[in-house]
Amino acid sequence: MATTIAAAGDLIYGTANDAYAALSLGTAGQLLKVNSGATAPEWGAAPSTGANFTLLNAGGTALSGSSTVTISSLNGYDKIRVLVKNISSASASSTIYLRINADSGSNYNMFGRSSKLTSASTAEGLLGRFNGVSETFARVLILGNFALANGDAGILIDGANSIGVKIIEVHSGANGISGAGGEDYPSAVAYNLVGTWNSSSTVTSISLISETGNFDAGTIYVYGSL
Repeated sequence: MATTIAAAGDLIYGTANDAYAALSLGTAGQLLKVNSGATAPEWGAAPSTGANFTLLNAGGTALSGSSTVTISSLNGYDKIRVLVKNISSASASSTIYLRINADSGSNYNMFGRSSKLTSASTAEGLLGRFNGVSETFARVLILGNFALANGDAGILIDGANSIGVKIIEVHSGANGISGAGGEDYPSAVAYNLVGTWNSSSTVTSISLISETGNFDAGTIYVYGSL
């Protein structure tokens, strides 16, 4: 066996009954693994330890002409991040919310903080459970009650490719000041929430929904990480 070793770091492994060979030392950072044929050990690159997000809907998807915008074909991604810019609805004060896999069952439970602008320099805050155990969606924001009201949001779904409970985070911001001199401080509400989607299904689609009125502006970007 010693004569089979040609250099420092060589590893001896069995090739058959009463037979063996040497595996030369790999390079710095490589890990020992089984080859694709499952017949012998080999050295290979270490797996990535961080999320590496890829845009799944090239160029983003416009929010326009419908109260529901759905992005599909999200199969296989463990983390899904949704960024929504300039959300606007034709109906003032519309609640904007998220559903996963078009699920309207009572499977969403969200906790955290809301912020509501009441004047140019004052905001009300509320801590608590915003989506109780019987909620049928995860809320994202509430638009202000004037025509130019808009907002932005970032949403993270973790564990999307598992059969376990999915973790949801929602962070949003809403424009609560009218364009008419700032005298109108309507009911725009932004959220910082974390919670769950209680389903054993893997995530295949997400839908952003305007509760009243069609979307009339905005773009949604969906990113996935394996």
